Amino acid sequence: MLPEGDGALVIRTDFTHPRAWEELSDLLRGLTSEGLLTEVRVVDDSRYEGMTTQQLLTLVPDGGEYAYLAVADGLTTASAEKRPQDRSVLIVDLDDEEEPGSTFRALVSELASIDANLSLANLDFAEYADAVGEDGVYRGFEVVEHS
Repeated sequence: MLPEGDGALVIRTDFTHPRAWEELSDLLRGLTSEGLLTEVRVVDDSRYEGMTTQQLLTLVPDGGEYAYLAVADGLTTASAEKRPQDRSVLIVDLDDEEEPGSTFRALVSELASIDANLSLANLDFAEYADAVGEDGVYRGFEVVEHS
């Protein structure tokens, strides 16, 4: 089972790029110290190596407090040339009781906003998923100015 508790849960499923993971992990812990996320719990355990979204869903505790999971997968760490905040994580919907497991990718730098809005139900998963760019990555909502 995945750990129970409050706060964002970021699960490492790729172990092929240790330096990229170390940089990302430091950034995630920095998000917490800067107060951007109430709590980030990084799960760095080789038992989760290579797990798919469907496999992770079976490990979510019944009645858990999570609205989503953030997964640091092979796409996250393979982009080692990027700054950690410019890498993307896979966001997995847990709030849809009938069909959990919908996904979208999001920049790590957007994780605090996603966490706050999904946790407080200000926005729902579909609103974020609908706002992904052409490359399939959520980079933030664009502000449209009307004249």
